[in-house]
Amino acid sequence: MISLQDFDPPTIPLWAYHSSILSTLIIFILFSAKKPSSYFHYAFLWIVMLVFVSIPVIYRSRYKTPDQNIALPVISITFKMILWLKNCLRSNIKKDKHVESFGRTLFYWRKNVTFEPTPSDIPIKEQINEKLLFRFLIIMFKWILFELSFKFVDKFGYNVPNEIYFLRLFKWLFINGNPPLTIIQFVHCLVSCFLVYVYLSLNYDIVLLISSLILKYLSNKNSLTQKQITIRGWCTSLIFHTRHIFYYPYFSISPRELWSFRWQGVFNETFKELGYSPVRSITKSHTLGVLAAFTISGILHEYTLLIQMNKISGEHMLFFLFHGFMFLLWESMFHPTKNSLVIYKKGLMWIIWMIIACASVPSFVEVFTRHNQYVILSVFTDYQKNNTNVV
Repeated sequence: MISLQDFDPPTIPLWAYHSSILSTLIIFILFSAKKPSSYFHYAFLWIVMLVFVSIPVIYRSRYKTPDQNIALPVISITFKMILWLKNCLRSNIKKDKHVESFGRTLFYWRKNVTFEPTPSDIPIKEQINEKLLFRFLIIMFKWILFELSFKFVDKFGYNVPNEIYFLRLFKWLFINGNPPLTIIQFVHCLVSCFLVYVYLSLNYDIVLLISSLILKYLSNKNSLTQKQITIRGWCTSLIFHTRHIFYYPYFSISPRELWSFRWQGVFNETFKELGYSPVRSITKSHTLGVLAAFTISGILHEYTLLIQMNKISGEHMLFFLFHGFMFLLWESMFHPTKNSLVIYKKGLMWIIWMIIACASVPSFVEVFTRHNQYVILSVFTDYQKNNTNVV
């Protein structure tokens, strides 16, 4: 019998691995400057996309876990590629000639925001400087929280049972089994989730800081080219007129508010256009459409785990399907409008939803806790876990 290992590609340096992924992305961008005009053009772009998403899969076990954080950008951009090709196909069906190039839409997910603001929307230098200082202070504050959370997670790590969390929880609730977690282990899960939130939020804040620096540079120029005006408009709308993609998720009072408005806003359109809309259109079922959107989210996270840990656990898919069902159940039980909820009702809904959300957190983070390496890097904590710190 021939082992699949025999088909593994040769080991290449980490920089070459990342460069191969970047080169494939550049090829796609270059050949998507305009919408495909032939079946061959479509087929070529699909092949390039498949190569792009396959490279991390092929090399998933060759590098330490933190070096594989490229998995999330890769699958995210792959979904954007599919979405762009879908829009091109829709444009051809509707005989609409205008489709933005893929490169122009790659980092632009905000609907109803123009690239070129009116003169009255252009910020003055003092406003830009205030944003720069504010963003720098926010980054430093979040970085301190990140490192403190990392130290806690490292110190109070625990041996996670192989049995998935939801099954342990079910046995405890209905079959008189043992509690799925101790109190300190549950707190460890919550802090781990907070660590993920701070890490992702911090990365987005760095993007905002870089955009602010670019805007400051352009504001100091006496004259701008048309391309520079477009970049200035993009940065202005991002910094001044766009909600943060992690918009205080801990204030959510419902599943819809958490997943549609407060958590990972950059993926909202992707999950809707690739999951909800096509399934809803085909089946005429809102329920199946919602579950399809959460399934796309589960695929994104399972792909990331496959690259980072070289395994498919199914736990993240289960986590997002659980939240899909909770989304539907909540919508069937509560039909509030924004203006109809008084303060005490909002407070009660927040308490109920936070209990449910927090109770599901171990299902999301335990797969990371089991792994022998951290998936993200810390300045003060080694990526290789210290197995002596187990509670």
